[in-house]
Amino acid sequence: MKKITLVSMLLIAFFNAFTQSGFRLSLKGGAGVSSFYNANMYSDDAIMVLPGVGYCIGGEFGYNAKWYNYGVTTGIYLRSYANHFEIPGINGVPTVTNYTTLTGLEIPLLMRFRPTGDQRTKTVSMGGPYFEFGAVGFLLNEAKQKSTNSLTGESTYDVSSLYQSQSANLVIGFGSHQYGLERFGLTHGIRIHLNVLDITSDDFKGLSYKGNEYKGTFPICIQYLMAATLKFPTN
Repeated sequence: MKKITLVSMLLIAFFNAFTQSGFRLSLKGGAGVSSFYNANMYSDDAIMVLPGVGYCIGGEFGYNAKWYNYGVTTGIYLRSYANHFEIPGINGVPTVTNYTTLTGLEIPLLMRFRPTGDQRTKTVSMGGPYFEFGAVGFLLNEAKQKSTNSLTGESTYDVSSLYQSQSANLVIGFGSHQYGLERFGLTHGIRIHLNVLDITSDDFKGLSYKGNEYKGTFPICIQYLMAATLKFPTN
């Protein structure tokens, strides 16, 4: 009986904590540095890896627990990853520059922690500094490669067949709620995305790279984000 009573009290406390909470709806977007990590290319002295530009824009829906100071976030984004590299020409061989973009939809599931903040920032503005981490699913819509040859000029190709139509990445991020009112807030922060699955199409994974084993390709992106948030406190 004592165990049942203790469990019941813990459950009541848990659900009471969640009733003192709030929902948020955000329009969020940003841009940053992006690349495709490939061990073969990064170790190839004939290739100069250059920074690309990745971006995202979309909507988020979040839930903030009041007293336990954490939240859950999901949503949907239009996402673009980019890869940029150059093969310098020597001895009459032209310089070739390739810029590849992967564009698609991204669906995150993140946990957010707010380690500091007084009662007002935790409840009314749902604010203060935050740290977040989680996983993101990526659904590829199209893949384009722009190739520039110093002699023949520029060409653009559809390279969707080279990549998986679905992938996933891990995300960590941190930021701060810069401005908060009872129903509206502005935030900004940094998110780091690292694909944990090789995005190379199954038809090409078995191919070698200049006679060596192919190591796989993993998009990465470090970006700055801003969000405008509508907040719906539940009490």
